[in-house]
Amino acid sequence: MNREVILESDNIYYVNVSYDLIDEYLKLFNNPNIHKCSTDNPKPYT
Repeated sequence: MNREVILESDNIYYVNVSYDLIDEYLKLFNNPNIHKCSTDNPKPYT
């Protein structure tokens, strides 16, 4: 898994976008609290 850290702080770290992180992205964007702020589409991302 490619997780080269680009920027890091005490609470978060940023990594390059990559296909091997798709499952994590989907969990994040399908989180109801995040999803309602990021889109008007009620369907979850797949």
